Amino acid sequence: MPFSPRVLAPVLLSGLLAAQDSRADTRWQVALGLQQRSLHEEAAKGFARFAEEFPSDPRRAEAQYRAGTSWVALGRAAEAVAALQKAVATPGVFPLRPEARYRLGQLHREAKRWADAEACLGALLQEVPADHYLRAAAGFARGECLREAGRDAEALDAFLAAAAADREAEGAHAVPALYQAAFAALRLGQREAAAKHFLAAAERAPAHTAATECLYRAGEVRLALGDVAGADEAFARAAKGGGEYAARAGEARARARVAGLRALEEGGRPEDVVRSARDLLGRGDLGPGLRAEVGECLGRALLATGDAEGAHRAYVDAAEAAPDAVLRGEALYGACLALHRLGRHADARAAAETLLRTCPEHRLHAHAWFAIGESWFAERRTEPALAAFARVPADHALCRKAQARQAWCHYLAGEHGRAAEAFAALVPAQGEVDTVGEEALAMAAVAWLAAGQPDAALRAADRYRLAFPQGTHLARSERVAARALRAKGEAKAAAERLARAEAGERDPARRGEDRLERADLLVEQGRFRDAAAVYAGLRGESGGLGQRAGVGAAWCAFELGDDEVARREAEGLLAAGVEGDNEARLLDLLAILHLRNQRWAEAGSAAQRFLARHAAHPRAAELRYALGVAQARAGDAEGARRTLRPLVETAQGPQRDRVLHELAHVEAKAGDAKAAEAAFRTVADTGEDAELRDDAHLQLGLAALGRAELAAARPHLEAVRGALRGRALLALGGALVQQGDDAAAVAVLESALATLRGDERGEGLYFAGLARQRRGGHAEAAAHLGELLRTHPGHARAREARLVLGECELARGDAARAAAWLEEYLKDAPAGSPDTARGLLALGMARLARKEHAAAEAAFTKVARGRADARAAEAQYRIGEVRAARGDDAGAAEAWLELTILHDHGEWVPRALLGAGRCYERLGRKEQATKLFEELRRRHPDSPQAAELGPKRRGV
Repeated sequence: MPFSPRVLAPVLLSGLLAAQDSRADTRWQVALGLQQRSLHEEAAKGFARFAEEFPSDPRRAEAQYRAGTSWVALGRAAEAVAALQKAVATPGVFPLRPEARYRLGQLHREAKRWADAEACLGALLQEVPADHYLRAAAGFARGECLREAGRDAEALDAFLAAAAADREAEGAHAVPALYQAAFAALRLGQREAAAKHFLAAAERAPAHTAATECLYRAGEVRLALGDVAGADEAFARAAKGGGEYAARAGEARARARVAGLRALEEGGRPEDVVRSARDLLGRGDLGPGLRAEVGECLGRALLATGDAEGAHRAYVDAAEAAPDAVLRGEALYGACLALHRLGRHADARAAAETLLRTCPEHRLHAHAWFAIGESWFAERRTEPALAAFARVPADHALCRKAQARQAWCHYLAGEHGRAAEAFAALVPAQGEVDTVGEEALAMAAVAWLAAGQPDAALRAADRYRLAFPQGTHLARSERVAARALRAKGEAKAAAERLARAEAGERDPARRGEDRLERADLLVEQGRFRDAAAVYAGLRGESGGLGQRAGVGAAWCAFELGDDEVARREAEGLLAAGVEGDNEARLLDLLAILHLRNQRWAEAGSAAQRFLARHAAHPRAAELRYALGVAQARAGDAEGARRTLRPLVETAQGPQRDRVLHELAHVEAKAGDAKAAEAAFRTVADTGEDAELRDDAHLQLGLAALGRAELAAARPHLEAVRGALRGRALLALGGALVQQGDDAAAVAVLESALATLRGDERGEGLYFAGLARQRRGGHAEAAAHLGELLRTHPGHARAREARLVLGECELARGDAARAAAWLEEYLKDAPAGSPDTARGLLALGMARLARKEHAAAEAAFTKVARGRADARAAEAQYRIGEVRAARGDDAGAAEAWLELTILHDHGEWVPRALLGAGRCYERLGRKEQATKLFEELRRRHPDSPQAAELGPKRRGV
């Protein structure tokens, strides 16, 4: 019963507020200009771009709405939907939002996207007042969407609300809404309400063409409820209307009795259903269809009472009486179930096959195939069983059960590899595993082992143990794991798994001290994880054994990188009251751990506690040094000075160098550059530790560079040897590059590159490449920069290196390599940067050189959008050229038209007008072409393009 809502008024918003900025105004003017020229596709795209680029502009919703209207004008529903969705989703004031929602909802309905349509119409109803003219139409349409989506309870409410909202005399929406509400109530089992709604629909508009049907259906519902008087009254009123439904009123009582039987089946005992069904069949006044329904009810009831033989006879009689394939299929499937219950598997297959053959597209086809498979499986006939189970659709509820049966068929047939794969396929890679998956996982392990693949079997068993530590099939999977490990020659591990399978217990624990000693030996071997496991087993021991195990476990966690675990272990033991060497070891651990994790305050606290309680400990000097480092890193320069300065006096040899070196850094952080330089000079001049001496020279050189004293820095940097030499030369070379002394920089940096590694080598390669490029050595520069990007792609200089390398390759004439490097450079280039525009233009040139039009357009587009100068105008024109070259006249015209609106450059605007006009000529859009040619002659009469166009042509 279709009904048409009133037609919406075609209203467009005018500008809501003033433009946010000139860029937004420009985009808006372009789109409006295109729409005013009836260039709807270009206008729609222009409005969409406006909304995307200016999300906070108050005209954003209007832009999306205008885009939608242009797409509608072009008959392109998908694009219209997308635009209208964005319009209604735009926050802020938008007066036409209800109309936009209604249009969008209708488009979704036409495409049968019920959920989308319902959501859109529901939002409309929430935001309009009770007297809004769209309320009844939108409510009815929403009800239809909910109905199609199977959400009958919500559909019922929606239809009733729509009927109430329709206040017009003819009830254009009220009648169909009440009609649909009645059906929704029926689907929900609300038969009293359904009868009420059918009667209300008939009485709302007695002359309506559906009034007779509504009365008849009200009678049907009353009969189903056992209300014979109410049904008679409704049927009598229906008969007065004439037509099909009046003629059918006489059949109603028989159907009512069958409906009563079904109601009894739903709520009564099977014995009562058997008795009532046999009574109905004996009356002899049922038509074929009703006899089939009653026979099917009888078969179900007899099957429920255990009378499979009687059920089979009832189903056969029902199938013979059934007037259509639907009822016949239901009865045949019932017969199949009864025969399977009787063990008559061949006959059960025959019934299922008859269903498949004579009842095409029946809802029970998948059940029939599964039943056929079950009958073959019961007879251990695996090949035909496999074929039958394979016919169950992948999206059917029986699919996983059928797949499990297939896996069992392969296993029983001795196809263990295929069985294992089939079982494994039933186990989700992630997420919760159901009971089918649990058994399948255990059987996958069994099948893999039977297939001679112990590794796969072990993986399956391991996964089962992790997923189901108390699972039903744990013993089976653990025994499989033991056998798999034994086949691999891992006897010890196999014994452990077998012990789990047989007893569920670990081996008896050894004596505590022996285990602690074994753990200590494991630590010495660097097997910290194994040691940690042994320590863990001893943690519960009383006395010093448990404490020592705890200390060992904490150190193992530290060595394994589990710093948080190590910290918790150490702090817990200290809180419990460990003493002596155990306490010292734990405080030492905490100090080192916190230093490693840069928790300076905590490191200092641990070191101070150590020194307060264990001042004579052999590690005291190290902990005092650690305290100074922690204080320095925490920014307590004065505290670090107080800690480290006395150490300088007492320390000897390399230890003194280390303390003095740290103190130098502290002095520098404290702002005492003179004291820092003095300390560094002492280390550089007299230090015994070559590495610290080199670092002191490096720091002195870097400090001089920081003061822009290259001459003073150079001797120190050149004096550095060992591992830091490359870094020193790198700093010197970089300074020379910045000073512009590229020749000297090349020599220093080439020497530095002989020793530099990692990121520092990348830095040297960059500066060397840059210096080479400046001197015109593009090949050598490309070699350095190429190595940097090949070996250190994530280097901080990699992005600049890609730009320089791309320019070098262009200079060398290799456009392909240039384009590749420039693309990489531009991936994370900041918008609006001069270097970004430089890279994009270079990339565009490289792509053009290779005739890669799409890529060239992409590069030019980014330049055009990011700037507002002659370069942007040229880039915009090149976009049009690229599109025209590849035959996209519409796209070329769009690009050129945008240029004419956004730019005022005498060289490019005339060329764009001419190009756009010729594109429209080729597209057969002569009116638009004429407009553009006239604009060219008017605005740029002296341009070469106007001259090329010649005098005004007729009939363009």
